[in-house]
Amino acid sequence: MVNNSTNQSRVPENELSSTMEVENKQEFNDDDLIIIWLDDCRRTTTNDLMETCPDLRGIINILQLFDDVNKCIDYITSIQSNIHVFLILSSHQSIISLFHQLPQIKFIYIFNINKTDDGNNYVGLVKDQNIFNGKQSLIEELTKDVGQLSKHLSTPMTFFNNVDGSIKEKSLKDLSKESQDFMYTDLFREVLLRHSQSNKAKDDLLDECRQSCYDNESYLKLLDQFKKEYNANEAIRWYTRDSFLYRLLNKALRYQDFYAIYKFRYIIKDLHEQLKHLYFDQSSELKNIKTVYRGQLMHKSELENLHRSQGGLVSMNSFLSTTQYKTTASTFILGATKGETVPVLFEININDISSTSTPYANIEKYSQIRDEQEILFSMNCVFQIDSVEECPENNQTYFVKLTLTNQYEEENGLKQLTNYIRMEIEHANELYALGYLMMEMAHYDEAKRFYELLQKDLPSHHPQLATISNNLGTVHYSQGRYAEALTCFKETLNIQSKSWCKDNLYIATTHYNIAAVYHSQSNYDKALEYLETAHKILLESSSDNDRNIAMIYNEIAKAMASSNTIESLIGTWDHVRSENLDDFLKEVGVPMLIRMMATRSNPRVVISEKDGVWTIRTETIIKTQIATFTPGVEFTDTTPGGQQVQTLIVFENGTWIQKITDSKVKETVVKRFVNDQGLQQVEMTCGSVKACRWFKRAN
Repeated sequence: MVNNSTNQSRVPENELSSTMEVENKQEFNDDDLIIIWLDDCRRTTTNDLMETCPDLRGIINILQLFDDVNKCIDYITSIQSNIHVFLILSSHQSIISLFHQLPQIKFIYIFNINKTDDGNNYVGLVKDQNIFNGKQSLIEELTKDVGQLSKHLSTPMTFFNNVDGSIKEKSLKDLSKESQDFMYTDLFREVLLRHSQSNKAKDDLLDECRQSCYDNESYLKLLDQFKKEYNANEAIRWYTRDSFLYRLLNKALRYQDFYAIYKFRYIIKDLHEQLKHLYFDQSSELKNIKTVYRGQLMHKSELENLHRSQGGLVSMNSFLSTTQYKTTASTFILGATKGETVPVLFEININDISSTSTPYANIEKYSQIRDEQEILFSMNCVFQIDSVEECPENNQTYFVKLTLTNQYEEENGLKQLTNYIRMEIEHANELYALGYLMMEMAHYDEAKRFYELLQKDLPSHHPQLATISNNLGTVHYSQGRYAEALTCFKETLNIQSKSWCKDNLYIATTHYNIAAVYHSQSNYDKALEYLETAHKILLESSSDNDRNIAMIYNEIAKAMASSNTIESLIGTWDHVRSENLDDFLKEVGVPMLIRMMATRSNPRVVISEKDGVWTIRTETIIKTQIATFTPGVEFTDTTPGGQQVQTLIVFENGTWIQKITDSKVKETVVKRFVNDQGLQQVEMTCGSVKACRWFKRAN
C-alpha cells in the first residue's frame, strides 16, 4: 500500500507478474470416498441392484458399477491415490491379491446375493467379517468402516517453527510461508466466528450441500430433515452423525478450501459455541484428563513436515476428534500402510486446562457414537510438537507426541504481527476481511470470490465499492490478467471521481496501479503518464507524502529504464548456438524426428511491435511460425511439437517472460533478453530440464 493506514491495496512493488497457483480440483464431491462394485459374473440380478444401489449411495454419494474386471482395474488405477475406494466383489478370489496392492483401495468386501458361495474360498484374502450373503449386514459393516475412515483421515496442519525465538521484527518478510499461513488461518477462523448467525448463512450451507447431492435421494431426505429439525444445541449431534454434512465440512477443512469453509460457517459457529459452553461446564472433569489419543492416516510429506518442525508449533485447522483410549485410537490405523499413506498415532498431553483459548469437551453424551470417550477440540487448536518417532512395536507406524499450548498467544513477534493485521480488518465487513486474508495468502481465486460476493451485496453508491474494485484489480494483476486488472482500476478511478468526498491518496494509489499495469504490458508512455499524474496529486496534497513521492520517482525511473531495454529485442536475429536443446524438447514431449530437425536447424527470429501488439516470427528451412500477442493477455500458441496451448507473455525489467498456462502440458517458461555481449539469450525451462539458445543481431 502507498499508506499502511488505508485499506486500498496497491500492486506489489518490483513484482510485475505472478505465476497463478492452480488448485488441484478433485473429481469426487463426498469426502473423496467412492464405492466400486464389480460383478462381471453377473451374479446380481437387476432387481437386487435396484434395491441395493440406493442404500449404498446413502452411505457414500459416489457409486461406480463394473461388469468387466479389466475396465474396473483401469478405472481404479486412473484415479488419484488420495481417493479412498471401498471395493465390493461378487467373486474374483484369484485376483484379490492384485486389488490389495492398489493404494486407492481401503476395504474389500465379498458380496454374494444368491448365496452360492459359503465364503471358504476367501479365507486369508479378506477379513472374515467382510464376507456377506445378506444386503443388510453389508450395509451395516460398510457404514461402520466409512465412519471410521472418515474420522481418521488426515487433518490439515500449519506450522510455526520459532524454536530459537528469532521472530522479533514486525515484518511479514521475516516469516516463512508456513508461519504466515499459521497466522492467517487463525485470523480466518476469527472472522468466521465473530459474526452473528443469519438465515443467509443457513441458506448457504443448505445450497452447498444440495449441490453436492442433488441426485441422491437419501442425502436429500437427510438434508430436508436437517433444515426442519436442526437447532444450535444439536450441532455436535449432527456433526458426529455419519452423514454428508460431516464429510463435506471435513473435506473443505482438509483441503483448506476457504470459500467452501465459508459456506459452512453456520454449523462451524454453532459447533464452536456448543464446545465453548461444554468447556466451561466440564471444567472440573476436564482437569482430570491429562492425555488423549488420535489415530490418523497421513501422507508421507505431511509426516516429514511434522518431523522437521519438532520443537515448534502446529495448528490443527479442523475440528479434532480424539479419544481417551489408546487402543481405540490405534486399532483402526495399525497395519494401514499403503502407497504414500502412513499410520500415525498421536499422544496429546494436556498439562493445564487453561493452556489454550480453543475450547474442547467430552462429547460422549452429545455424540451419535457413545462408546469411545471422544474428546472433540474446536478448530485451530495449537500444540507443541514434542517428538516424532517410529513405534518400537511396529516400525511402519509413527508415534507423535504433542502438548496443548497457548505459546502462540504469548507476546512475541508473531503475536504483534497478528494483532497488527487483526486491527486492519477488525471493523471491516466479513466478506471484505476474508477477501483481504485470501489476498495476503495468495489465494487469489478465493479472494476474487469474496470481493465479488460483497460487491453484489452493497448498494450501487456505497463508498466501499471503489476499494473493492481496486482490490479486484490487484487480484487480477497478481495473476497476470492485465486486461481485467486495467478494467477494475479504471472503474475504481471512475467511482472515486464521482465521490463527494475525494481522498487524494486513494486516487494517487489508483493512478499508480494503472501505471503498473501499463508497465507490465510494455506501454511505457501510458505508464509514465499515470505515474506523473499520481506524482502531481501527491504534490498538491496537504498530507505528508514524502515517502510516497519518493516511491513514485523510483517507479518513474524504472518505467523510463524499461522503455529503453525491452525494445532492444526488436529486430532480426540469427541463431548462433544452443545448449541442451534436445533434452528440453524431449521433456516437453516433442517427437524424436522433429527434435532431430530442430537441433540441426539455424533459425532466424524476427521480433516487431506496433501499437502495443508484438509479433515474433521464427523462420527455418522447414517452416515459418508466427505468433502475435499483447503482453499480459493470454493467446493460443503452437508448441515445438505442434500442440495448440494457452500462453501468456509479460515483460519484466527488460526480460520477455513466456509461460505456457495450459494445464494440458507441462509447465514451461521461456525468457528472452539481450545480454551483456549484445546477444539475444533465450532461456528455456520445463520441470528440472533447462536449455539455452543464443542469437546475434542480423547484418
